[in-house]
Amino acid sequence: MNKKAELAWEYIAIIIIGLVVLLVVIIFSTQVKEKIIEGMTYFSETLLGR
Repeated sequence: MNKKAELAWEYIAIIIIGLVVLLVVIIFSTQVKEKIIEGMTYFSETLLGR
């Protein structure tokens, strides 16, 4: 019984860590997308003179 409880907590901890990592990746990727879009608009404005 005790071993199963320990395994359950390990799985819960793995799931929580996985969700945190997923959130960090999503937040980071949206920030990167914004930076890329800003860079593209700046590049097109300076190069094309719009």
